[in-house]
Amino acid sequence: MRVALAWDGGIPAAAALDRLLAGGADVALALPEEDGPVPRFLLEEQAAALRLPLAEGPATARPGPASGLGGLRAFVCACRPPLSAEWLGRFVDEPLLADARAMGVDLLAPGAAAATLVVEGPRFSRRVEAMAGDVAPHAGGWRLDLGLRGC
Repeated sequence: MRVALAWDGGIPAAAALDRLLAGGADVALALPEEDGPVPRFLLEEQAAALRLPLAEGPATARPGPASGLGGLRAFVCACRPPLSAEWLGRFVDEPLLADARAMGVDLLAPGAAAATLVVEGPRFSRRVEAMAGDVAPHAGGWRLDLGLRGC
């Protein structure tokens, strides 16, 4: 049976994908119906880099908190208070995770005060060449206008 994983392109979703694939699940990615902080074309680019199909219906599985970075390379693409717009574009590493925790924010949890975009990881066949543009208001905070290099 195929699992349709709710996919927003961030660290919690990528960690959930890794757990499902490690357990032998047949996974497709269920993209959100409306654009969030990550535009649909970038989520589709991630699916292509992961060599996974897109789900034909609603999600049947949702990500939980990630236990660590697990070799993922991601950056903050949206945030809201208590974080500030200065967090946008920063790559997530252990020092950044510690800084966020000190502010009461867990960047590895779904629905945190920041959204991340994974651009590389062990399950990716290639890097997703995302580009960060201008800062725009979003959901009581800020987001980066994101693009794809070469487009």
